Amino acid sequence: MERKEENKRLISADPERGEYAPVLRVLIAVCYMGVVAAIVAFLAALLSYVSNGMGIDKMAVSSVSFAVFCAVIIGMSIADRKKEREYEAQRKELTDNADKFSGTVTGCEKHKKTIVYANRKYEEVTWRFIVTYKNENGDTETVYSGRYLNDISEVLTDTSVDVLKLSNGEYAFENFSTDGENTVKLEVAEIEDE
Repeated sequence: MERKEENKRLISADPERGEYAPVLRVLIAVCYMGVVAAIVAFLAALLSYVSNGMGIDKMAVSSVSFAVFCAVIIGMSIADRKKEREYEAQRKELTDNADKFSGTVTGCEKHKKTIVYANRKYEEVTWRFIVTYKNENGDTETVYSGRYLNDISEVLTDTSVDVLKLSNGEYAFENFSTDGENTVKLEVAEIEDE
């Protein structure tokens, strides 16, 4: 039973949240490494002080660097939180103002990509839904969902889905139906990516 439930989940291959401040996040990670380095330096100076009475000046320097890195982390985390809220507000505004259409999942694509790394070949497999909907002019359009890591060919219990056409030209999808006993088997198109 548990295995069946696991197969019915949609595991996104796209980041859950967009990268709203990638440089800031890297700097925060570097500062965390600085905190760890300051702790190690303090412990080394403490061992030196205990063993031969020297190193008190290095303990002071490492304590100051620890405090400086912590202060920088706090400041950058506040800025990061602010950027995240701005990003979430923009995404919410995009989805709130999006044109909403009723769509139908007509199939899925299985994308295979061969990656060569260190003289070995690895295969990356991602999946995405093929969705059709009628636009504001009554014309049928075909769009594609984001990518998923798991086999999505038999996870849906209903093929209807809400298609959101965002003002920036992108599409978002809501209300994929994965609850229920009987799943729909979708037609799979296999695609080799380069």
